[in-house]
Amino acid sequence: MSLVDAPSVEQARRLQRLSAALLAVAFVIYFVNVWRYSLQMWDDAFISFRFARNLAEGYGLCWNIGGERVEGFTNMLQVLLLAAGARLGMAPEWFALGIAVTSVVGTVLLLIGVLRRVFGFVHPVAAALLAIYLVDWTTTIHTTSGLETQLFIFLLCSAYACALSFVARPSMRNALLLTVSVFLSVMCRPEGVLFGGVLIFVLCLWAIIEIARHHCPVAPARMLLAAIGALLLLGSVYAVCKYRYFGYLLPNSLYVKSHDYDLHGATNVARFLVHAAKWLGPVLVLVALFTPRRRLLSILRSERAWILSLLTLAPAVAALGFYCLIVHEVGGAHRFSYPTYFYLLMAACGASTTAVLSMREPWRGRVTSGISVLCLVGMCVWAISSLRPLRQLSYSGFPQYHHDIADALRVTGLEHRATVICVAAGVIPYVSGFSQIDPVGLTDNYLSGRVTRSMAERDAYLWSRQADVYVGFEPPASASSRSVETDSNLRSSYVTEFLVGRAEDPIGDRFLLKDPALLYRRMVELRDRWVWVGETGWPGWKAFELRSFVYVRKASPHRATLVSALDRLVDAPPGAIDLNDGTGGP
Repeated sequence: MSLVDAPSVEQARRLQRLSAALLAVAFVIYFVNVWRYSLQMWDDAFISFRFARNLAEGYGLCWNIGGERVEGFTNMLQVLLLAAGARLGMAPEWFALGIAVTSVVGTVLLLIGVLRRVFGFVHPVAAALLAIYLVDWTTTIHTTSGLETQLFIFLLCSAYACALSFVARPSMRNALLLTVSVFLSVMCRPEGVLFGGVLIFVLCLWAIIEIARHHCPVAPARMLLAAIGALLLLGSVYAVCKYRYFGYLLPNSLYVKSHDYDLHGATNVARFLVHAAKWLGPVLVLVALFTPRRRLLSILRSERAWILSLLTLAPAVAALGFYCLIVHEVGGAHRFSYPTYFYLLMAACGASTTAVLSMREPWRGRVTSGISVLCLVGMCVWAISSLRPLRQLSYSGFPQYHHDIADALRVTGLEHRATVICVAAGVIPYVSGFSQIDPVGLTDNYLSGRVTRSMAERDAYLWSRQADVYVGFEPPASASSRSVETDSNLRSSYVTEFLVGRAEDPIGDRFLLKDPALLYRRMVELRDRWVWVGETGWPGWKAFELRSFVYVRKASPHRATLVSALDRLVDAPPGAIDLNDGTGGP
């Protein structure tokens, strides 16, 4: 399956030693970075942890103990693995980290295997690109986030490797391995259907062209049909089981993040492509400067080249198109585009290796040595600048804010006997053990958007649940007001500019009331039926221009305990809060 002539055995050995050195340094930097950032798990990850813990403890896939079954996650496979680990006594936080690290190592090993299959060895230029991928800060972040991202990528990469193996050597074994990999990727994240579907479509196209051009036996096509049949069977069983369990097929996140199909994510996808170009582009530019164009083009026009290119780039292009349509909320470090990174990486590795091997000596050796030295020096500089001081980072910013509230609720010992309403659906309910109502709707079937609800209906539902604690962005109505027109808090600069007057937000519009009449009704509810404990100091003002207020329901049987616990948390009591100061908090 090689696209170009491989170097001599002795040359290949020397190049392999250089490749091994590059990858060894990159792995060391990667593991140290993972150790430093191991506490930086995202709030969304704790959603999966809570579902997994409830499942492991025998409550089923429910968000609140004794509550409805709800698919408030998009990573069924990860939740099942975490639940199995919890049954064996492994904390979901650390088990998720282990899964992610193992997945990254497995992904890189699979890519090395692909390069060896295509070129006979791993050229140092390709090793340099793999090393860059390992030391890229986004790889570390998605390893330590606690989410399923790296597991999903490993499964996508497994399907990709199986597809290449099938092209090189069609067999029922490779076809069935492709089926299993695609199915597991679908269980890991729903968009695995898109990645796998494009991959299989390209393979079917290849089989048809091979039969038409070369009068090849139809055995590969029959194997692909068998693989597709097996995949459809597995998918059907999975769909039936999900429907029987939840009463629906698609997870709540689909309705929260992608229900209207506007180009919400186009800017985020563009930023990701710029990021990938910044990290991978310099090596490709250096290679291109010394590449004989005619020889390279003749190689890329070969029959093998086009199928490799399609298998590598078609799934990435289709997925990036899909990611342009969804809301990238909690999408730091290019979270929703990042699964396509390894496809772009392999395209870069394949193009650069082909280009270097098409060069004539002495340029081939000079370019290889130059890129290897630059990569080693760059990684060392990166390590020195980013790893000092060499210590594990602590919680900061939003994670610290969430953990502070969670710890304040946890020490009450109330656990699921008390209920909190808060937008953050991860750390707070997981650590505290409280039942929780998520206004966004990720973990609540009524609010998910599966059935369209008006904002008045959504608000009435929240208050009908008789929660004990409310953490939100609205102040109470002023004590003497009786209408929208007479309420001084509603006419404050904070409410008029940052609540009523804020720009449209696909996620914020699900829980923030911009209509003055509806907002005033919520503020009256908070004034008349809730104790205003005060304002917490959180980083949301700079990020979202929102302030965070804490309330306890007056009729709660746990009122005294909760007020005492939360009073120590707030940075400003009600008497010290100025809604017109324009600073965004205490």
